[in-house]
Amino acid sequence: MFEMVGTADISENDLISGLISVSNNSDVKPLRLIEFLRDRAGLLISPRINVYTFTHRTFQEYLAACFLTRKDYPSYIAKLAKESPDRWREVALLAGAKSASGGSFAVWALADELCYKSPNGTDDSPQDTWGGYIAGQLLAESASLENVSERNSQILQRIQSWLLKIMSGDTLRAIDRVNAGNILDKLGDNRFNKDYFYLHDDPLLGFVEIPGGKFIMGSDQKKDNYALSDETPQHTLELETFYISKYPVTVSQYKEYLYATAQSEQEKWHQYNRFGNHPVVYIDWFNAVDYCNWLTNQLMESQDTPYQIKELFETEGFYLTLPSEAEWEKAARGQDGRIYPWGDIFVHDRLNYEDTKIARTSPVGCFDQGNSPYQIKEMSGNVCEWTRSIYGKNGMNTDCLYPYNFSDGRENMLDKTLARVIRGGYWGYSAKGCRVACRYGSAPDRSVGGIGFRLCLSQRSAG
Repeated sequence: MFEMVGTADISENDLISGLISVSNNSDVKPLRLIEFLRDRAGLLISPRINVYTFTHRTFQEYLAACFLTRKDYPSYIAKLAKESPDRWREVALLAGAKSASGGSFAVWALADELCYKSPNGTDDSPQDTWGGYIAGQLLAESASLENVSERNSQILQRIQSWLLKIMSGDTLRAIDRVNAGNILDKLGDNRFNKDYFYLHDDPLLGFVEIPGGKFIMGSDQKKDNYALSDETPQHTLELETFYISKYPVTVSQYKEYLYATAQSEQEKWHQYNRFGNHPVVYIDWFNAVDYCNWLTNQLMESQDTPYQIKELFETEGFYLTLPSEAEWEKAARGQDGRIYPWGDIFVHDRLNYEDTKIARTSPVGCFDQGNSPYQIKEMSGNVCEWTRSIYGKNGMNTDCLYPYNFSDGRENMLDKTLARVIRGGYWGYSAKGCRVACRYGSAPDRSVGGIGFRLCLSQRSAG
């Protein structure tokens, strides 16, 4: 979709005719009125001889919205917005906001008209897609979402379904998918259970099993021109079965921990973590480990914890911890040594990185085309992720070389000074930095807007 720029032109003759047609005063002098609107009020400009336009497109859109709230509302404006969203989306939003002054019914009526059917996956038209998108934006901006009636709850759930379909699909541009996810956060992201620590609402709480076995770790400099020396030699490594979270830990999930432990964060933390369904950032390695320990206790004590999760803790000896960099890499690339989660060829629309031009974190799940072979999401881009593995004395040069060796102390969780490995690349990195074999190191007490973490259930001790 391309945004419309500027305002619509109108000829002087058409403008005069229009002014006369709306006036009941036979003495009206339209040329004097046009002169006043142009020279005194500053509402009109004349870019060419005998041609006029509004100074600002927003004013033109507002007037259009005022007119359309009185003309077959809400059906006509909904039809215009769905058929030509580049021209009529803002008008529809303004019309909804204006109609809200007369009562909430008018906002919900327009939302219903914009999005009157649920997505079905096969016959969804571009008009239906944009209807769901604009309806969500309308509710986020103009509706009261407290004490929603039963009828309006059905409308809301339908719109939520559309927003989830939009953000996880590839019909719209990445920036539009991100905005759909942000709107979904405002309306309520039902992928996550707000009554259970905002964990993913499925039987395994969002964890995905990564089967035990061998995989190719590291980079082959003959195959990958971007490969760095600390990624070599490429080698085969065998891991036991483990589980890793489908998404990075979100802001809402981390806030549950903050509230439960009566902690408060700096104002800067809140600036980086505005949306609940984005990956939490601006936390250091110690924060991530503390969250893992806290959540372990909650899951062990709660009677609502799924049986299979409890069994992993109590019977099979699993720990809830950060993934090692080996576990992280296998989850990201599978067994075949691919360069990116989806394969060896870089595809720019499959991740949030520098050239996507999002320039911030994005809601988790906006890049389903970039899933790993195990359907783990966003292992490239969006945020770098802490692992439990040691990088070295500092973040510049690794002391933990390949081949990866479990028994050399590189997974020691007790050391509080050595740099830790971060993986995945973030929204400001190039394609080179988002390769699944790329290794970075960071001081464990460093917190920035591009580093988050995800969870792992591993039989390797977290101690």
